[in-house]
Amino acid sequence: MTSQVLDTTSKLIAKLQTLAPEQQKQVLDFVEFLAQKYSQPQPPQKRVLVLSIDAVFDAYPVQRMWE
Repeated sequence: MTSQVLDTTSKLIAKLQTLAPEQQKQVLDFVEFLAQKYSQPQPPQKRVLVLSIDAVFDAYPVQRMWE
């Protein structure tokens, strides 16, 4: 780590220790949000299209032989 990073970390810890526990929790939540926001992008999840046979027949009505 560089001295600038250590200085920033030390300042952050010093400020954090002066906060009430609830405020410390808010800081933690925010840091976790930032970590997630700037983390490596996840590949998009694959989607599966599911059609029921009823949906197909409703979309494309056919004349049934017995009708």
